[in-house]
Amino acid sequence: MVRNVLVVLFAWLFSSTIVIAQDNESYNIKRALEAMDNKDYEKANEYLTDEIKEYPNNGYAWLWHAALNMYVDEYGDALSDINKAINKISKRDKAYIGIAYSIRARIYETVDNIEKAI
Repeated sequence: MVRNVLVVLFAWLFSSTIVIAQDNESYNIKRALEAMDNKDYEKANEYLTDEIKEYPNNGYAWLWHAALNMYVDEYGDALSDINKAINKISKRDKAYIGIAYSIRARIYETVDNIEKAI
């Protein structure tokens, strides 16, 4: 059940975010999204890690890294990443901030921390 919810969330994130803000995507993020779409999660992780090393304040990279970690059941890393994303993405970018908070709530829900998810 949880895996099905994550698949739906991952698909929604992938499809809606590409439409929302293509201007926020660097070369590495675009390649990572393509790798995720092709289910090559190792390659996606490599691209996102490269992006984060080069641009540690790129909140969008942290958001995608969190989504990827959540998808591969690395919830501790996903939570750490999404918290960084929330701190680094401009509060004026309401679409991505909303997505980030949704991911964080889903992580808390998945690890049975319902109080923080709400």
